[in-house]
Amino acid sequence: MLFSIVALVLLGYGAFSLLAANRYLYPPRRVPTLPPSLEATEMVGTPVWVSSGWKSARKVVILAHGYGGTRKAWAEIAPALAAQGHGVLAPAMPGQDESREKMVGFGPAESALLVELCRIVRRENPSAILVLMGISLGAAASWEASLTVQPDAIIAESAFAVLSDGIRGYVNSVVPGGELVLKGAITVARRRSGINPSEIRPIEAAEKWKGPALILAASEDTLSPLRVLDAYQEAVPQAEIAIFSGAKHAKCYESDPSRYLSVVSAFLSRL
Repeated sequence: MLFSIVALVLLGYGAFSLLAANRYLYPPRRVPTLPPSLEATEMVGTPVWVSSGWKSARKVVILAHGYGGTRKAWAEIAPALAAQGHGVLAPAMPGQDESREKMVGFGPAESALLVELCRIVRRENPSAILVLMGISLGAAASWEASLTVQPDAIIAESAFAVLSDGIRGYVNSVVPGGELVLKGAITVARRRSGINPSEIRPIEAAEKWKGPALILAASEDTLSPLRVLDAYQEAVPQAEIAIFSGAKHAKCYESDPSRYLSVVSAFLSRL
């Protein structure tokens, strides 16, 4: 009898882990509404929102949303930047939004996409000042992409330092004690993705960055807490820092839209 109960519990936990891993690797898709001032196109097989004048703009900003997000994160920011004369490109990141990729990449796929978009901008608008701007996973991918291509500046919000720490913070925020409860799901996800979270270390890419940078941080971030900001400040001592009081992970804009746009615009104006 006891053996049967234990077997059922293990079977149930195994099924739960498979379902949770599948949801983590393939989050529910949401497709945002295209802002009226932007255009929809496709680049390297990826749907991208663009401003009409990006090929001739003096500065071009590539916007990378985070895990579980969509280009809706840029629905107000991108038009505001375009209205200031900046070119903008906002791709659907792998495994989310309208991306053709089935699975989230957790770093490598995202940075590879940003590298390709940077190359397109360099080809189509070679004199432009190129800026990578990302949120959470998009910010981490921006740091990683800078190892392959050389943007002129980076704006990073709520980036994790090491993916394994980011996952730990995420699962603990989703379920109390999530690191233990979802251990099976994390293991399954790691095997199915082929990614070792401890090897995805955007902080090491940041240490090699010598150009201008703006780091945006949320004071109430439990996924990338302020100790992660300390690590990035040490890695990128020349970076400008803006902390948004009361903001949660990847919610700096929502916490104070006016200040967010002011800080970003001022940084871009100095490039």
